[in-house]
Amino acid sequence: DKSMELLQYVTTTAKLVETDADGRHHPVVRQQRLVMPSNNVAKVTHQKPSPLDLATMASLMPQDLWLYEYAKRLFQARWKAYKEDNSLVL
Repeated sequence: DKSMELLQYVTTTAKLVETDADGRHHPVVRQQRLVMPSNNVAKVTHQKPSPLDLATMASLMPQDLWLYEYAKRLFQARWKAYKEDNSLVL
């Protein structure tokens, strides 16, 4: 899945600065792998939404669709930068 690969890329490298015995600072890159669970261990059952809840959600749908389209375009641009030359800047 593209989103998981991109998430792992942006979270695997931690850039740190260490100080040696002489007091000089040195950049250090450490690889850390993010491991995501494959299932939802906190899964709970929910009540059905009320008619008022459904009406409220329906009224917010245009904003949801706009935000989804924006997020999709942003993700596609980041994915392209990541795949082309790993010049991804967040």
